[in-house]
Amino acid sequence: MNDTLTKERSGILDAFASQPPRGEMVPAGVSGLPSPLPARSHGALAVAVKRDETAVLQKLKALAAAAGDDWYYRFPVKNRKTGRTDYIEGPSIKLANDLARMYGNCEIETRVLDVGKEWVIYARFSDLETGFAMERPFQQRKSQSSIGGGDDARALDIALQIGVSKAIRNVVVNALQTFADFGFAEAKYSLVDKIGKNLESYRERVSERIAQRVDLNRVEAVIGRVVADWLAPDVAKVIALMKSVEDGMATLDETFPPLGLD
Repeated sequence: MNDTLTKERSGILDAFASQPPRGEMVPAGVSGLPSPLPARSHGALAVAVKRDETAVLQKLKALAAAAGDDWYYRFPVKNRKTGRTDYIEGPSIKLANDLARMYGNCEIETRVLDVGKEWVIYARFSDLETGFAMERPFQQRKSQSSIGGGDDARALDIALQIGVSKAIRNVVVNALQTFADFGFAEAKYSLVDKIGKNLESYRERVSERIAQRVDLNRVEAVIGRVVADWLAPDVAKVIALMKSVEDGMATLDETFPPLGLD
């Protein structure tokens, strides 16, 4: 084992050894604990398939229509100064996971430090193509108030999983902020809810309009259902796909491939 790796692992062990015993008060500035993630300095790497950022945006636009509120969170907060109820919104972990998958050629790592009443979770995003990396800590309370039930062990496990998800979301959303903002906006203003309130009318109008541009069998093959069985997310996805064509982000053949072609 080389000296560099030995020193690296020793540093990680030292960080864990310096933590206060469980149950003790955590000193101020706990988020400043040394990161347990191993240092990396690999730079940009050659990849077999390079990233197409226009294609990433195209996929985000199409999937946001079906994702709806799965891609963002919104909850009320009482404003003590005004007495009014404000709303906090942001990209969800599902959006972060989908974004990282579609962005591609990247890695996300997490490590957890137990510091008594909280965990400090370090998440790192690494872009393998460019060599860019970002690391962010997240402090998660073990006594997550929103977790119900009488099983303390299960509640503790759920709290940790929530913290890890939040840490991943935070680092991905910050590292890929432009893409995350785009996906969030598209999801927020998606047509799913609106279409669901008048599904039959939307289904008929959308199918008639798209039939003027492309064979409906090709559209049905992409959606996975015949027109008569389209649900609100299906109709919204068709609309979003056609919008990407109209915006010049993709061609009809790319969006709805001709049948019988490999």
